[in-house]
Amino acid sequence: MTSLLDDLSRRQFAVLFAAIVALGFAVRALAGIFLGDIDPRSATLWEYGEIARNMLEHERMVRVVTFSDGETLVYPTAYMPPGHVYLWYLLFSIFGNTSQAISAMLAINILLSTVLVFLVGIIAQRVFNWRAVTILSMLLIGLYPTFVYSVITYHAIQIYLVLLLLGFWLTLDLMEKPRLRTTVLLGVVGGLAAFWRVEYIVLFAGLMVLAWVRHRQISLFAIGVLCSALVILPWTARNYVVLDRFVPVANSTGYNLWKGFSSEANGSGDWIESSGLKTAKDSEFYEILPHDEDFESNLQAAYLDEALEFIRDEPVQAFIELPAKKLVLFWIFDFYDPAITLQPVYLAAFVPTFILTVAGIVLVIRRRLLSDGVQAMFVIFVAQTIVTLGYAVHARYRLNVEPFLFIFAAYAAADLLSRILPDRVHAQRPRR
Repeated sequence: MTSLLDDLSRRQFAVLFAAIVALGFAVRALAGIFLGDIDPRSATLWEYGEIARNMLEHERMVRVVTFSDGETLVYPTAYMPPGHVYLWYLLFSIFGNTSQAISAMLAINILLSTVLVFLVGIIAQRVFNWRAVTILSMLLIGLYPTFVYSVITYHAIQIYLVLLLLGFWLTLDLMEKPRLRTTVLLGVVGGLAAFWRVEYIVLFAGLMVLAWVRHRQISLFAIGVLCSALVILPWTARNYVVLDRFVPVANSTGYNLWKGFSSEANGSGDWIESSGLKTAKDSEFYEILPHDEDFESNLQAAYLDEALEFIRDEPVQAFIELPAKKLVLFWIFDFYDPAITLQPVYLAAFVPTFILTVAGIVLVIRRRLLSDGVQAMFVIFVAQTIVTLGYAVHARYRLNVEPFLFIFAAYAAADLLSRILPDRVHAQRPRR
């Protein structure tokens, strides 16, 4: 296969590249048509959609909770990063709380998930400059079950992954040729990414630091950070005015920390939620907290106090046992999320891809192919690990790193093909 790809002209390879992108679009469109739920009464839109619907009704960003005695409290919120909330609000403003609005979001997911196939292809080609790796990487992300299925879940996955891959590409540009325009774009993309996923602040910080280590221009680094901060600042100012607290992006720090550090925690965020522990803890706090405009912040403070108390009282669990469990769940296998990870389709894709990924990373390190792209991928892995250690694991969070893991898996697969098929181009000497 590798020599056949090398024999293709640039135009023929471009056609093949486009065909795989089209294949990725087709399978996602089919998933949307046959599996997508666009009924406003049953579709799960998560907190983003819930808050956006509340904005339509109450003309401000609020959450609504009904207590056991029937009392209903409407309180201002910054619980979620605002990007997806505002996107839902825009669609609801145009189409109303209808199936058309949900269909529009489904179409956005399908299109952006297709863009991921394209971005992984151009990144793989740039990192390894080997057509076999490019094509195999695209096929992996194009057909991988979780990426296909994710378009119908109405999470913000597609948007923040597109922003991450764009940021990754800009980082490589900045490492290669330090320029003000690239720095500004990287900062803006990083700020926007934080509006969809708070932990992307850590991932983009890692990329910016890597670029600075390479170009050594502190002024460019400062400009990039400033651009990110300026994107986020209006929302932070809104939170300070509305909530009377410094909340940079999302007001969920307390719960997030408690989910990863409590006497009940086992490393899995999904287990905490599906077991009913969150519901029980919420009910406990609902009984003792004042039901007023500060309800969300007080609730987060209560969760934060419990998490910090656990960390103080159980340092071995907090700093050794739980981090080890989180690393296993995230980087090896999340057996606490059986609705996803124990499905036959998931396992059939995960097991060979995991083996190839490990093999690819080992090969790249042994061959010292530590290009800018490889270094940047490792930085993403380290940054995501830091986030994982301070939080809890959900199976879907692995999608943050899988586009890059797929590239390593594709490298191992291409190397294997070059060995078992005679007269093929070897991995050590990719076509340039």
